[in-house]
Amino acid sequence: MNGRKSGLTARDLRILAFYAKERNRELYWNYLAQIEGENGYGLLAAGVVRHDNMPGKTANLFAQDHAREHNDKVLTEREWDNFGVDLIRQDLALRQRYHDGGQPEKALWLPVKDVQKAHDNSFDNIGVDRNAWTPRQVLEAARQHGGEQEAEDLWRLMRNNGFMGMGRGGRTLTNVVGMENMSVSERSTYLLHMARAYLMSTQDLPHVRPDEIGQEDHSFTRNLDGSWSETLRYNLPFGMSLPATREVTDPDRHRELEDTWHLRLEREAARKRFHP
Repeated sequence: MNGRKSGLTARDLRILAFYAKERNRELYWNYLAQIEGENGYGLLAAGVVRHDNMPGKTANLFAQDHAREHNDKVLTEREWDNFGVDLIRQDLALRQRYHDGGQPEKALWLPVKDVQKAHDNSFDNIGVDRNAWTPRQVLEAARQHGGEQEAEDLWRLMRNNGFMGMGRGGRTLTNVVGMENMSVSERSTYLLHMARAYLMSTQDLPHVRPDEIGQEDHSFTRNLDGSWSETLRYNLPFGMSLPATREVTDPDRHRELEDTWHLRLEREAARKRFHP
């Protein structure tokens, strides 16, 4: 026993507020994840920032796909990062409210309705449909079927199975298929979009490499002289691939790649800027 009080403390909130003010998404979620008794949400959210594991990649790609299909929006990596900064500030405000109201446990184990509210507000702020948050549709279906407790139960199952559990035999997806308040069409469309995001995530490169951006079979690499090369890899029989590389000459593409490169360097530096 270390004598720590249950729930989120005033010191925890000061540290989280520091990271939110500094736009430091990764250390915000990492700090939350390491607090004793935290429910696993912080760890999942950190994976979204780094884009370096299947749940995090799937969540990002699902949101991007949804924004493109429903809102005709293709956001840059920096625009999504701005969204993520707004999200930690929304998250912090909700935790602060519970703490100030004498509920430190809820400040730590934020109810799913509040997690959803934070995402709803942030998606509203960038003009993207709220259902871009991966679990929102199934949580709403659970809520309609069995109230807030059923939504909480499903949220716990999702967290325990890496968001949607696709990497663990689809135990959570089985639950989704049984949702009584989702029509067959809604269910099929949702599962199709989830599967598409999951498959894309197997090819997408992590966001922790400043010099390499894109997918395994279509990537952009920054050269020492500041130019960028685009590489396409064509699959051949017997597990072989044939790369074809060319210089990036389109100024808009070059500008976006440079901005993403700078953003990733900024995040790399921020990873070391701990609360004093």
